[in-house]
Amino acid sequence: VSLQASGAGSAITLSWGGDGNPPDTQYRWSVSPQGGSAPAAAGAGTALQAVASSLSCQTDYTGSVSALNGAGLPSAAISATAETGLCPPAPEVGLAIDNGLGQTSTTSVTLDVSASDVNYAQAQLQMRFSNDGSSWSAWQPYAATAAWTIKGAAGPNTVYVQVQDPDGGTGSATAAISYDSSLSPLSGTAGQPCTYRGLAALCVNSPLVTAAFAMPSGSVSMEVSFDNADWSQPEDARAAIDLVLPGGSGLKAVFARYFGQDDVATAAGPDYFVLATAPPAITSLGWLNDAAVTDAGAATLVVQASDAITAAGSLQVSVSGAASWSGALPAGGAIPLTLSGSGYVSVTVTVTDQAGNSTSQQIGIYNP
Repeated sequence: VSLQASGAGSAITLSWGGDGNPPDTQYRWSVSPQGGSAPAAAGAGTALQAVASSLSCQTDYTGSVSALNGAGLPSAAISATAETGLCPPAPEVGLAIDNGLGQTSTTSVTLDVSASDVNYAQAQLQMRFSNDGSSWSAWQPYAATAAWTIKGAAGPNTVYVQVQDPDGGTGSATAAISYDSSLSPLSGTAGQPCTYRGLAALCVNSPLVTAAFAMPSGSVSMEVSFDNADWSQPEDARAAIDLVLPGGSGLKAVFARYFGQDDVATAAGPDYFVLATAPPAITSLGWLNDAAVTDAGAATLVVQASDAITAAGSLQVSVSGAASWSGALPAGGAIPLTLSGSGYVSVTVTVTDQAGNSTSQQIGIYNP
């Protein structure tokens, strides 16, 4: 048997001639780091070529081949040496758990995986996951999301991901989520109806929401998307689904498509949400004409407030303490009050936006 070895990328290719051996002759081969004892790859068969992949780049390896006789006994091995080549850049990988929600009361989570490779499309990549960085799931085709079960230990739980391209280039990332089984199970909020830039939506202050759709009759499965282009994995069809909105504050659209037994897609939605996590700001709070004393218990409070999402006229104001009042922030901000008590009395003013975020301030006045 004559042997040639060549290296390219992270692979070593062994090629040998049969030298007159019958076509059904079995050959045993192995590839080992030069100077090493344990093979990095090995195999057997009737083929006259073998490829050892996922090796270390720019490393010398020794390949060995022997022929087996009818009794299965090997001939003297022949060897050849080759060096692996330069490895192409590994895929760039990102990982988030439950869209970065931060905590969970259940061990079932959704992994959000991003990956890009300079030489290969995402459809050519594969990925796998681990809870400890050593025991891995089976390789599976790359997808933007994957269902996963964390360890369930109290406190931070880390998940590891590896994404590999056809050359064996492997990129990795980790993410953590805090697990606390005593937390109330998270459930989506339907939100409060609001208008944002002229668009009817639901304003929410948490990324965990319940999206609702008109489900066509006979639907069997469904998929959802945040951009009407990248779709989730199919799941059982239903009219309402709990989701974690992506990104930070702002307008979000949730699209759905339903499939019946004929596997034909029917579009639904979008369901619009406005995610707002910052409270409104009370920009000015005082008494009309800078009054320091009530007029027989009467005084007019002037409130000015703003919010990144909710228009001023849609902010809700409540007054408690020495006086009570609630309603939408009036144009101009003037709120007539009748105060109780005597001496220096105070009221607490709370401003709430359409997403449920609120902020409060106190102010006082002398009531004879």
